Amino acid sequence: ARLPTRLLDVSNPHTLRLVPGEGIRDGRGGRYIALSHCWGELEPDEVHRYCTTKQNIHDREGEGGFSLDSLPLTLQDAIKVTQALEVRYLWIDSLCIIQGDSEDWNAEAKRMDAVYASAYCTIAATSATNSKSSFLKRDISNEYMHVRDDSGRRAYICNNVADFDQEVRKALLSSREWVLQERMLSRRTVHFSARQMYFGCREGVCCEVISRNVRITEKFINYDTFDFLRSFLENYPQRGLPKPTDRAVAISSLAARLASVFSCEERNGIFEVFLHRTLLWTTREGPQKLKRIRNESDKVPSWSWMACERPIQFPDIE
Repeated sequence: ARLPTRLLDVSNPHTLRLVPGEGIRDGRGGRYIALSHCWGELEPDEVHRYCTTKQNIHDREGEGGFSLDSLPLTLQDAIKVTQALEVRYLWIDSLCIIQGDSEDWNAEAKRMDAVYASAYCTIAATSATNSKSSFLKRDISNEYMHVRDDSGRRAYICNNVADFDQEVRKALLSSREWVLQERMLSRRTVHFSARQMYFGCREGVCCEVISRNVRITEKFINYDTFDFLRSFLENYPQRGLPKPTDRAVAISSLAARLASVFSCEERNGIFEVFLHRTLLWTTREGPQKLKRIRNESDKVPSWSWMACERPIQFPDIE
């Protein structure tokens, strides 16, 4: 797989460094981990101090690198997990994409699907509501107890019932538009929820407190083909996105992959094999609530649902 443009080298426990993905040879085929997380509320055009910018990228790529302590807790936790998994490289959007640089953003956003599809594993900071929150800290003092048998062996008992729907699917992180792409394309994901960890891959989901596999399989392809596509398109615009103008970028790569599966052309979220059906959309609040997304740098035609800022729906027809 083609590696990302930049990766974070976390092999040094104290000093981090940005390195170019091209040319990495670490004996494991350039294995890296990707982070899926919530940034938190941002003002328009706001860039956090910890982000990579034009002003600090040369220092971060230099031998001196930068300190782990300069990063917020979510990112620090992701680095600790990567080191614990003995993987050398980590991809974090705020560090590996130059923030405030539209040229770099436009180039990297188009490759976002490949970043998650090629990652060895994705870390989902599910319990962190913003970048300042730690997803590794949790209080389990009241959730576990142990008993001893006559020989002194301990058996641990957990009163925390696994609830993947509540803890992961309904978490704030899962409401972000970008996360749909990250979740569907990642080969395997470790979800750090508020009460326990879940491990998900194409075979299903395992929870932390039960050692055997418990399959809570994602129901993506159990629909008829158009019903699946309809559900996907109707639910996607309901997800949170800090900048509505990013909507077309956030879904474009995933839509292209779906078009490949359907063996058809796709333009602006309209699929050739379902041309009439995907053109027949309206806002859920009615046509009077139609609000156009305007992005001069990447114009989306008015006939595409991608140009609509409101949640959409496809009417039922015979």
